[in-house]
Amino acid sequence: MIVGGNNKKRKQSFEVKQQKKAAKRRANDSDVVPNCKSCHQPGHKSSRSPLCRNHNPSKAEVLYDNLGGGYTCFTRKVSFEDIVKPEHRPLLKQRVTEACAFMEQLKLHMCLFVNYYCINRRDAPPSAVFKQNFWYSVSQMIMGKRITTSAQIPNDLLPAWDAFRRIHPNALLRRGMPTGMVSCISEECVNIATCFTNAIVEEFEKRVKSFLYFILQNRFVLIQPKDIHAVVDKFAYPYVGRGFAEWPSKPFVNDDFKATVKRMCTPLQSLVVSPATLENMSANPQDYFLCLKQVSVAIEEQHSNHAMDVRRVPPPRAFALLPTPTIRWPTVSLSCDAISSFMRKPRCRGYNQQLQLYYDIFDFSKLGFERYGIKCRIQK
Repeated sequence: MIVGGNNKKRKQSFEVKQQKKAAKRRANDSDVVPNCKSCHQPGHKSSRSPLCRNHNPSKAEVLYDNLGGGYTCFTRKVSFEDIVKPEHRPLLKQRVTEACAFMEQLKLHMCLFVNYYCINRRDAPPSAVFKQNFWYSVSQMIMGKRITTSAQIPNDLLPAWDAFRRIHPNALLRRGMPTGMVSCISEECVNIATCFTNAIVEEFEKRVKSFLYFILQNRFVLIQPKDIHAVVDKFAYPYVGRGFAEWPSKPFVNDDFKATVKRMCTPLQSLVVSPATLENMSANPQDYFLCLKQVSVAIEEQHSNHAMDVRRVPPPRAFALLPTPTIRWPTVSLSCDAISSFMRKPRCRGYNQQLQLYYDIFDFSKLGFERYGIKCRIQK
């Protein structure tokens, strides 16, 4: 259940989502797998793994066992007053309001500091910036708490935090953390890490292509724009992205033209570590940060130096290199852990206990399942 803002996710095809998931899965599999915290056996991390003898079935596993693989999921939008039982509305509404207000300030402080940290580095940001554990450690720093997981903390992060606090004395969030915020912060860290990854993965090709078109069109003013686009699509961008580049069959493509285009594209190519495929960018987005940073700096210089020059092709719109912090209230995911903390309930283990908690707090009769002959029940 999501309560809060109105953020919209970019539409992606099924193939794109699968490629990004596969890349992240390979990146995670390359890490050292510790012993399970539940059964203390090697080969898996927790009881969520089917290999664990104390395995708790997930929601997807329970649905598959009960409904098979052909079921369809639907999403219903219901007001707070209709879905929450009357006896739980005052307390839950108070907890959600406090969580949203606190998360808005915490997220703003976190993003401002990490943007400062990444932009002021000479090198690309470490891969940890795009992982949940890094952001959870940053949230502990922002709240003035002891960092419990230091494995994802780069060596230069704490000095950068000290420098940031000297510039901005109010960077430390002195407000007390409301009850039940641990799970909300953990889930929000996943969203922020994904947002930072998408800022590179989903924007890299568009940003680089628009900049390449700008510099080539200003260099070859007598060539038609559609022909410049063809050069960018077939050669310039693949060349910068270390992919398969070929010259379009155009009469103006001679040796001098090829040498000039290569010379203009080589500075960006030198900043790209590996082929700029969706799979590679999802696995290692930090490898493409410096290229985008160079494009951003060059565009800002063009806006400053040629702001009113109508004789030139206008430069691309300046863009934020990393996600821009917002003061809007973020969404808060009401997971079972969050609801248990908000409502002072015991923590649930397993899908059936989670389902029981939802039935205790929410009134599902408003969803209108019974009109279709569907009766919601909990398996004992």
